Amino acid sequence: MPNGVAKKSDPKPVWHNPKWVTAIVGVIGAFLTVPEVVSDYLSKQQDIELAVEKTREQSLKNANDNQSLEFSIVNNTLAQQGAERVFVLRYLARTLDDEDAKLWANEEVVRLEKLAQLEANLTTKTNEISAALQELARDTPTGEPPLENPALDILRQELDTQKAELQRLVREAGISSILPSPTQYGDTGREINRIIIAPVQSDNILNIKKFQISSLGFSDVGAHFLITSQGTIENGRSISKAPAVLSGSNENTIGIYINCPLWEELAGTIKCDLSNDQIFSLRKLISDLMAEFGIPIERVFDRGQISNRHLRTTILEELSSITGDSSQ
Repeated sequence: MPNGVAKKSDPKPVWHNPKWVTAIVGVIGAFLTVPEVVSDYLSKQQDIELAVEKTREQSLKNANDNQSLEFSIVNNTLAQQGAERVFVLRYLARTLDDEDAKLWANEEVVRLEKLAQLEANLTTKTNEISAALQELARDTPTGEPPLENPALDILRQELDTQKAELQRLVREAGISSILPSPTQYGDTGREINRIIIAPVQSDNILNIKKFQISSLGFSDVGAHFLITSQGTIENGRSISKAPAVLSGSNENTIGIYINCPLWEELAGTIKCDLSNDQIFSLRKLISDLMAEFGIPIERVFDRGQISNRHLRTTILEELSSITGDSSQ
C-alpha cells in the first residue's frame, strides 16, 4: 500500500491525505510530459459527477476499497488520450480537499483547453494561408518569383503570433512539443549526417526565397527550415533535396536558417542574442533531426565554422547545452 494512504480504520476519504494528493499530482505531472499533441478536450461534466458520486459512495463503504477505486480511476483515465486528460484534471479539482492541489488542477484545465483552442485556430490559419499560396501560385507565371500579396503577409504574421503563443503554452503544460517531426517528410532519398545553421535577417520564408531566386539564381530557398524571431518554425525546401547554405559543400546536409535579432558584428563574429522561444525551437528541431538521422553532436555546425566566406555567430554558444563545445 502506498505511503500516506488512509488505513482501513480511517473514516476519511483517501483524498484527505496530503501525501496521496502529492502522489497523484506527481503521476499527472509525469503523464503530461508524454510527447503527444494536445487535441480535442471536452468538459465531460456528467462523467465527472458520476465519478465523484461513486467515490463518495465507496468511501462510506470501505476506505481501502475507496483507495483502490481512486487509483483505478486515475490510472485508467491517464492511460487514455485526448479529452481524458482534462477529464482527470477536472475530476481531481472536484474531489481534492487540498486547496493548493485543487487550484493547480483547475489552472491546468484552463491552460490545456486554451492550448486546444489555439491549436484549432492555428489549423484554420494554416489552411487559409495554404489556399492563398495555391491561388498565388496559379497567378504567377512559370519561372517567375511570387507576386507581392499584402493580404497573405498579414495572414502569415497572424499565424506566427499564434504559433509563438502555442509553443509557450506547450512548454508551460509540460508537453514535449508540437513542432513538426522530420518523419513527416518521408524518405529523404539521400544520406544525411550534418546540420548547418546560418543566420538571416528576415522572418519571411517567401521573401528569402524570392530574393535568392531572383538575385542569386537559386532554384528554391536555400535552407530546409527557418526559425523566425518569434520562435516559429517555417518549412523551406524539401528535405529530400540538398540545401544551398554553403558554396559547393551541401551534400549530406540539413540547412537551418534562424533570424538573428541583434546582428551585431564584433571581432569577426555576429552576435545574435536569440530569444527564449528561438532557443527552445532550435534545440527541439536539432534534437529531432539528430535522433531521426543519427547525426552526432560533433556534426552540428555554425556555417562560419566551416566556411571562410561567412562570419561565425554566437548561435552555438547560446545552444551549448545541446551542441557541447561550439569551438570544435
